[in-house]
Amino acid sequence: MQEIAKHGPKHAVTVMWDQKRYSELLGNISAGKGEWIALAPKIVSGTDAGASEGLGISLAEALPKNPKAVLGILDQSKATLSSGRVCSIPFIEPEKDFLESYAKSALAAIEAVSEAGLARQKELCLAELRKSRGYSPDSKQ
Repeated sequence: MQEIAKHGPKHAVTVMWDQKRYSELLGNISAGKGEWIALAPKIVSGTDAGASEGLGISLAEALPKNPKAVLGILDQSKATLSSGRVCSIPFIEPEKDFLESYAKSALAAIEAVSEAGLARQKELCLAELRKSRGYSPDSKQ
């Protein structure tokens, strides 16, 4: 995105927000589109609380669809991009059935990632997913 390179992440996020394009960004991230997921580290420092919340949730939604891309942008030094945020099932008031379905699909997708360069992110994300909401592979929650 040229706006980020030219004016910085804060300006880019403000412009996207004002032009109602931030929701388009989040939708494409949620859909698991790798090129959009790759923008997350470039814009995260320009997000406020609301924009960060949406970004974290969108990355979580993308996790079962494109785990390699999401694991590849995890950054423990940035709260919004940390495994503690993205992999913690951060949805707002989700239904019980959704949680179970999401947890199973996210776990399966992450477990299938075999790239050595993503091993640490995979380990952290799996641990976070398993402890979130008390989920365990045998749970009926």
